[in-house]
Amino acid sequence: MYSTLDYMGLNIQHLFWLQESVRIKDIILHTFNDTLTGSLYKTSLELFFLELGISPDNTLPDPSLVTLLTTPSLIQSTMVFLSLHHIQLRHSISSLPLRE
Repeated sequence: MYSTLDYMGLNIQHLFWLQESVRIKDIILHTFNDTLTGSLYKTSLELFFLELGISPDNTLPDPSLVTLLTTPSLIQSTMVFLSLHHIQLRHSISSLPLRE
């Protein structure tokens, strides 16, 4: 059903892919335009990295570990989707270490 017409599908985009791609587009659009929603996304990303316990500069660990360590949210599912499909989302989030 979700494959192209060449492979006898109905050429319908899978709803999960559509949802995640629209969410990624929204994150990029709102954070770039510095809207209120963009600042909420940025804060959620900062909390996600803080909760995960890694620097935003590091690569994400295994997606199953991410789902265990972080609170279920839109950011969590987006980051797991990006990690599973080897997509990089570049951001300007930085966190200073509290200790050396």
